[in-house]
Amino acid sequence: MEDEGAPPTPVPPAVEPAPAEASERLVHVDILRGFALLGILLVNISNFKSSTMPFMPASGSTLDRWVDALVSLLVEGKFYPIFVFLFGMGMALQGMRVEARGIRPKRFLARRLLALLVIGVTHAVLIWSGDILAMYALAGLVLLLFYSAQPKTLLTLAIVLWSLQLVCCGAPAGVFWALSMDAEMQKSLQPANQMLAEAFQQISESAKRAYAQGSYLDALRYRVVEWLQIVVFGYMAFLLNIASIFLLGMYVARTGLLHNLENSRQLWGKLALALVPVGLATNALYAYTVTAGGVRENLTALFAAMWLFMAFGPVLSVGYIALFALMLRSEELQKRLQWLASVGRLALTNYLLQSIVCTLIFYNYGLGLYGKVGAAAGAVLAVGIFSLQAMFSVWWTQRYRFGPAEWLWRTLTYGRRQPMRLQA
Repeated sequence: MEDEGAPPTPVPPAVEPAPAEASERLVHVDILRGFALLGILLVNISNFKSSTMPFMPASGSTLDRWVDALVSLLVEGKFYPIFVFLFGMGMALQGMRVEARGIRPKRFLARRLLALLVIGVTHAVLIWSGDILAMYALAGLVLLLFYSAQPKTLLTLAIVLWSLQLVCCGAPAGVFWALSMDAEMQKSLQPANQMLAEAFQQISESAKRAYAQGSYLDALRYRVVEWLQIVVFGYMAFLLNIASIFLLGMYVARTGLLHNLENSRQLWGKLALALVPVGLATNALYAYTVTAGGVRENLTALFAAMWLFMAFGPVLSVGYIALFALMLRSEELQKRLQWLASVGRLALTNYLLQSIVCTLIFYNYGLGLYGKVGAAAGAVLAVGIFSLQAMFSVWWTQRYRFGPAEWLWRTLTYGRRQPMRLQA
């Protein structure tokens, strides 16, 4: 979703900023971004087909329940952090590129982030309330304050924010767990648990009326309210989460750890060995809590799931990044995954297309399959949509410099119409 390239070489001032050409891009980073887009669709399709609320309970056939569990274990909460990481990395690299051309980077990046904010809000209101772009943009605008910080400071801040998140999310989870251990206290929590279940049920029914039965205008009215609720509660909950991963991406950009994979292989190897086992263990507990813990009618299970999701999803995300960094040292593998790099180069376009296609499949103003597709069929559908996007992306990148949405974003950012076709 970013326009990053290799670390810039200083050039004489007064050179106008311009998007990176395809030859300047880091292929392995585009591959990682394309892979993350598949994971995001596998998670989002459960929200498209039933509700935008988190922590969907396992249901349906045995196969559906197994698919739900595997998605919770390996995918949910692990791929959007990769996108955030790459977004922070890309923003730092872009700032370095324009700074090398004598341009004030913070002003340029603020303009770029504001353009993304407009795209994100439009997406949230007109297409799907689960938009993540506006949150990225707002987080980026805040974190511009740390653009000039030293790499060590960025890493320290990222660790501190993750630690705060560990404590802030863990404290209420621990309190409710302790209360649930006492029979009398557990009984006193029953009215609150009942209210929680009723609130989730009411939201679910309202969403069903809007998306499964309503017209586009009905869905639009409900979507605006739903998105505003997400802004108020979701953005507050995700602030530390997004910020810590964003800063980590900026740190990696400044240190070049994803540029020369051979030189940094020992570091990535140590991270993979440490984080993948820890991430799998904690996220197995998360998957169990979500699929069997009655999250929507039990406050103790809800806060436990939130804690495991927010604090330990990113742990496995960084483990995935480390594994990819080790594997993509192979130029042969990079060549075989060029198709995935094409998906990554069109990440913004593909992300928006996923929303358009899925809402047309599931909502009443499209095919009307809302609430009628199980987890297994949803996963197969997600892979099918992604495969079509991959073919489209390869075809498009052979002819054009940017995807349609990337072109719009860059045109808004640079204040002038960008050429689309590749030069012969």
